[in-house]
Amino acid sequence: MISFNNICKIYSRNKVFYDANLSICKGDFVFLTGESGSGKTTFLRLLSGLESPDKGKIFVLNADITKHTKKELSDYRRKIGIIMQDNIFIENETVSYNTSLPLIISNDKEIHSKVSAVLNLVELDNKGNKIIKNLSAGERQRVAIARAIINKPDIILADEPTGNLDHKLSKNIIQMLIKLSKYGATVIVATHEFSLVKELKQKIININNEKLYIKE
Repeated sequence: MISFNNICKIYSRNKVFYDANLSICKGDFVFLTGESGSGKTTFLRLLSGLESPDKGKIFVLNADITKHTKKELSDYRRKIGIIMQDNIFIENETVSYNTSLPLIISNDKEIHSKVSAVLNLVELDNKGNKIIKNLSAGERQRVAIARAIINKPDIILADEPTGNLDHKLSKNIIQMLIKLSKYGATVIVATHEFSLVKELKQKIININNEKLYIKE
């Protein structure tokens, strides 16, 4: 589903990737690991089309996204759900409203049913009317997941999604993302929490010396 072919990315003579190659299958759950500054966020930005490589091709579903027009990139990004460590919400609005924002933007006509279904999936079905600012850290992160997946994206990218959570909550969040991959989404989670990576035994992309390595 995803293929990086001879990717080079250089910032002010600092090589992040140099002739890096990678293949990821549809429905894979993959941890993205590497030392601080190794290129995890750059990898996610390249895959989301927010940045372009200096050299090489990135294929997603057989299309080279490095050749996309602005409109094609905009359409492509609608197929991606993004979860951050510090997600931005409308703090005085409800869980349901914050979750529904992607649907409001796309003028979806089935907002109520889709919000209800996705909140049930992330185990927040009884929290829809709660105000975001009153939620716990773990609940907020589940809202972020719900918002990211409500349009049923082909790809879910999570950049350090458990950085502010304790080990138990972190494990619960990652297990929830693993479950989403079982529904067919390809999930890539950038993390520095090696204890979780070791414990949960999923595929790993490791960034080292400007290259990408897959570990089963």
